[in-house]
Amino acid sequence: MIQTDVEHNSQVGLRSVTRRDCALTLPCQAPGSAPVGLTVTGPALSDQRILAIGLVIEDDWRARQ
Repeated sequence: MIQTDVEHNSQVGLRSVTRRDCALTLPCQAPGSAPVGLTVTGPALSDQRILAIGLVIEDDWRARQ
């Protein structure tokens, strides 16, 4: 189940790039290092797909730790 409430969206950085685009930025820096983020973008109205991709990436990162 994809969580799409406003609180979760603001935590992971879901934002509109332009009126036609959607983007999600995931923080991916090592602890104690400079902030770095991975941005996933898609066309307008692809919020659900972008969030799903972000969740897969987060799950993969957690599994590798």
